Amino acid sequence: MGWGCGGDGAPCNWDRTESIEVYSWNLPGQAGAWSRLRVPIIGISKKSVASRSTHDDILTVVAWSLGQLLAGVHPKTRHDGSPWSASDNWRAKLSSKPLGIHGLLVEIRGDWKFFKETFQFPGWNTKSGICWRCTCRPGSLREVSSAAHWRQERLSHWDLIGRMLENQVPLSPLMGAPYVNTSIFAIDWLHAVDLGVAADFLGGLFATLIHGVLPGASLKARCAHLWSLIQEFYKTQQVEDRLQGLLPSMLQKPNGSAKMRCSAAQCRALVPFAQAAATTWLGQGTVESTIKAAASHLAECYQALRMDFGPHANHLEAHSRQFVGLVVALEQEHPMRFRVKPKMHLFLELCISGSKPSLSWTYRDEDFGGTAAQLSRRRGGLLSAKATSHNFLLRFRLKQPLLV
Repeated sequence: MGWGCGGDGAPCNWDRTESIEVYSWNLPGQAGAWSRLRVPIIGISKKSVASRSTHDDILTVVAWSLGQLLAGVHPKTRHDGSPWSASDNWRAKLSSKPLGIHGLLVEIRGDWKFFKETFQFPGWNTKSGICWRCTCRPGSLREVSSAAHWRQERLSHWDLIGRMLENQVPLSPLMGAPYVNTSIFAIDWLHAVDLGVAADFLGGLFATLIHGVLPGASLKARCAHLWSLIQEFYKTQQVEDRLQGLLPSMLQKPNGSAKMRCSAAQCRALVPFAQAAATTWLGQGTVESTIKAAASHLAECYQALRMDFGPHANHLEAHSRQFVGLVVALEQEHPMRFRVKPKMHLFLELCISGSKPSLSWTYRDEDFGGTAAQLSRRRGGLLSAKATSHNFLLRFRLKQPLLV
């Protein structure tokens, strides 16, 4: 069987001052009820995470477990080679007996922050290269054409490992698990697009509309008019993921670049509205026409998510390249409203990969993160790494029906 692994953090108290870091298993590519299956490996308080060393300790056990899963037999010793302890009697009795299953890790999901902190992958500002799939650097973010150098200069698994070792970057223990390589690390649409390039573009588009395009005597009045248009769109299209209101500060902070500040699902729901609003309200000038074209190409990228495997890849690659090229042009005219950020590169990498983003995005992981936050919420008692993790896993077991 092919197994997937996801990791993320979730706030677990009312004022968001505490969070839990969760690793979980799933079965990739499953349809129906099984698509939502998430089984926790561990949930640990963020306050108990000692940076990389904690993640390495967790992943050492995970890598050992994956070795046993591939072999298909119960282990003879603990993960560090030591004999079973008194609490492991039931494991000792099963030593060397068949598991009844063989499996491999075929997918790892998470956001860019998780990949950097946990696996020491390059970050958005790493000078030697920001991507684990190609040679793109911070200075070449705006090279987005089909002739961009990074499209030809791809990194294999061993290329990245070599670069990490050359830069004295320690390798994650999971890299020693059977058949694990960089190709199974999935770029997530939710973080790269919904909360990344789409949110940035929608913020720039809506900021343009309320700064003089829409009717109204003041910025607040024009924003209110935009909100009325959005509400009408929600009503006619029966949208479920709705904003609760709209303020100018949700589009652009003072002296900051524009960005639509909302949830990923709310941003996705507004993409068709953005295309319609740009077509209706923007004029025929060069900048206005560029914004309208970019809105159209972004909408087509989202449309590709619903397509079958055959046509979706070419559709997604073509429209993503057009969209990004237009944003690069818009940045030269309005750098505070339209910015090319590192997630733009991840967006392009995802769109040229030929994969189907909806099969590996982390919406279901985010839902499970909410469940994990509820299960780990404290009601007093000892605050320790062991107590938090034990209580979380115990509550999860108690709430799950038996599989028969």
